Amino acid sequence: VFIHYFSDVQQDHISANKISLVASRYCKNIIYYKSNRYNSPIPFNPNIYVDITDYYEKKSNALEQYSSEHNRFSQLFKQTLLQNEVDGYSSLPTEQGSYAEAFVAYKIRI
Repeated sequence: VFIHYFSDVQQDHISANKISLVASRYCKNIIYYKSNRYNSPIPFNPNIYVDITDYYEKKSNALEQYSSEHNRFSQLFKQTLLQNEVDGYSSLPTEQGSYAEAFVAYKIRI
């Protein structure tokens, strides 16, 4: 289950996190994601990285579809995509030009 990160500046994301944790309490895997670029009161320190290099262009095109609604100051989505590049470099350092999506494991059962 993917859930909003618990430390967020948006109250609706915090509420969604709490509700989702209760609803998913019997699920084996719960993973937090960061849904915005705001600085959180408690830093988002990822410990799971997923290689999205093959899907990066699709993600970029998908985000572009929402540019008029959510892309404040024409930078928000650019920052998100740049973070994917940084995460790719950090988690896949031998593969130049890689992109990754970062997550925080709340509960993982193998």
